[in-house]
Amino acid sequence: MPISLPRGKEFDILGPIRFFSTSAKRFKLIGSLFQHVDFATREGAVAFSPMAIRRGAPLKYPSLVARLANVSLRKAPRDQLRRRVLSTKAIAKTEDGGEISLRGIADRGANFGVDLSMWKRGTMDFLEGAINDAPEGVTAAARRRLGGVMRFFEDGLFDGVYRESQIFGLENLIIPRIIRSHPGWSANDVMAAAADEMNVMFSTLGIWQSVFKAPNTRQFVHALMFSSNESESWLKAGIRGVKGENAALWREYGIGFMIYLGLVSNVINWASTGESLPIEAYQLVATGNHHSPMPGGISYNSKFLSPELPFLGRGNVPVHLDVVGQADTVFRWLLDPPGALTARYNLLPRAVTNQVRGTDFYGRDITGLNDRVQQGLDDLFMPIGPGNISDIVRQQIPATRGVLQEREGRLGSIGSAIQMTGVNVRGMTTPDLLNRAASLSGFTTSDGSRVTSWSQLEPAQRRALDSMEPLNSEMMHRQMTSIERQVTGAEARAALQKIDQGRLDQEEALQSLFRRGEIDGRRMRDRYGDIQAEAASKRIQADTDYNIWKDDPSKLPDDPNKAALINYYNAFERSTNDAGLLEHDRLDSALSTLEAAWSPEQRAYVKRNSGLSMHRDLFMELSRGRERFAPYWRVHNKVLGNDAEIAQYEAFIGVFGEPRTEIRQTHPQLAEAQRVISATRKRMREMLPDLDAFLFRFGYTQTLVHPSNQGRERELAPWLSNNLVTLGT
Repeated sequence: MPISLPRGKEFDILGPIRFFSTSAKRFKLIGSLFQHVDFATREGAVAFSPMAIRRGAPLKYPSLVARLANVSLRKAPRDQLRRRVLSTKAIAKTEDGGEISLRGIADRGANFGVDLSMWKRGTMDFLEGAINDAPEGVTAAARRRLGGVMRFFEDGLFDGVYRESQIFGLENLIIPRIIRSHPGWSANDVMAAAADEMNVMFSTLGIWQSVFKAPNTRQFVHALMFSSNESESWLKAGIRGVKGENAALWREYGIGFMIYLGLVSNVINWASTGESLPIEAYQLVATGNHHSPMPGGISYNSKFLSPELPFLGRGNVPVHLDVVGQADTVFRWLLDPPGALTARYNLLPRAVTNQVRGTDFYGRDITGLNDRVQQGLDDLFMPIGPGNISDIVRQQIPATRGVLQEREGRLGSIGSAIQMTGVNVRGMTTPDLLNRAASLSGFTTSDGSRVTSWSQLEPAQRRALDSMEPLNSEMMHRQMTSIERQVTGAEARAALQKIDQGRLDQEEALQSLFRRGEIDGRRMRDRYGDIQAEAASKRIQADTDYNIWKDDPSKLPDDPNKAALINYYNAFERSTNDAGLLEHDRLDSALSTLEAAWSPEQRAYVKRNSGLSMHRDLFMELSRGRERFAPYWRVHNKVLGNDAEIAQYEAFIGVFGEPRTEIRQTHPQLAEAQRVISATRKRMREMLPDLDAFLFRFGYTQTLVHPSNQGRERELAPWLSNNLVTLGT
């Protein structure tokens, strides 16, 4: 893509970009075995395809893996491979006796040994020459040794692993399948088709095969994507499996993938857990992914054929191995094109994107010159595999956690060590972790069935699991990491925890005032109600700010137990006056009405789940007393005869404590009911010493009426020692 310069000169801007990208890629791939494993996986699919099975290829596969290791480490077998590719010796014959050779296939466009979209050999040779021509000295020697290391990995991969894999694929699947599909083809026809299909199968497309044939377009795509040939080849393979002159070849290749990956995954999972893969591991597509652009959240199932490994990650959480590798490319492009593109950005575009956004790959902020320089170097030159050593250091040396950023710490030290090689290991996602904890908890739902997911747990059950180790520590690790990475919902959870801690601090201070006798029972209860109302208000605001609740809050759940719990909390909102103060008398009446209408199951559910928040000792005493002596506040339900009168009583009496003059005149039955209710409650106090003591201690009454409580005033009410007067009745 030339740019015009003064004096009629031109400058190709993509040239330096391509050169820089190639240099950075060489650093990135140092020590990574990802492509070695990927090609071994492709060869597994070849070996277990129907055509190759008939040729005994599964029995040859173990020796192939040994040869792949050999050619990646030693030059002599690589030289032998080169001689095989250049040989005209027949490796197969057509039905009419025509000879097919590797040399003939190479002459017809087969790229034995390199993915041209990643880098060009010319660029690699230029870089190698620059390293070798460096002036003498310590720095030059170091550069030459680094160049030697890079060349060692590259030669082993491209001249060894690529070629060995391509030859195995040709001999065991591609050529036999083409000959069977086209028995009348000549040797030239078969070799031309074999060159075409081999380049697609091993992502070594020639320019003549790519849709990006224009030089400038091709260079731009190569500069944009880490390996455009990978995506283009897999998409071509998917299309050819549906329609094409060699569709049978690609269908067999797909069948081979399913057989091979299914066998490998089940063997690993059985060795790790003693069980075969779970049913959900066979589901190619998942739903409910909020990040998916497809309707219904349809997305590729990242757990597809993913076996559990025989060791645990951080927090004793299972980790899984990604055996599918690049074979999911077609499905990722079909189900999430934007995500597939961004996941395949080349190094320079990704580095620039991160600098512009001001965040790293994981979403953490990068601010200041030092952070930006460090992130740029990490994006461009930190090797993909060995970069994971930082997680091992973080876990083994806690003091480094403030310096080294977490990458995939949930994998644990062993998982991170495996990840260093380029083999992809997956930690359990947080939803999966919570569902696993729920399914192993032994909890049951209200109908007695075993809980299988986190969403089925009651709030009380969730709190119980949250406090258990190692789940509690692991969730704290994940929350702190998510806050650093600005993951949606993580800041909301932290905000809610901050609100709860503030509430507890205020309760602690209020409890101290009461015990020192600096506040009476009634004022203490009022202030306690204010604290709860203020915390509830802040939580509602947090819900709004962070969009925690997605459902319509005006609709009650279909589950009657959950609906009862929501009505319980709504009673608190309805009992708060315009000044934002919680009116306890009105609340007591409202709750008594609700409880009278609930079934035993609903009452038990609300009881289990309503007092979930932690409270200081004094307020737990208050809560237990109100629950124990609940009939005291429900006397009006017995005295009043119908729902209408109960509603009137709660509206007027619950607010004002007793009928005002105008209410006595307009509703004389309420005034009479209040007289009976007051007399009944007094008799209850005279009969129950604990009730009498509780009401006096917390400022509901000003006197003790039970004989056994006489003389206990200062013991029960510390404020009397300071001559404070209660506001109770």
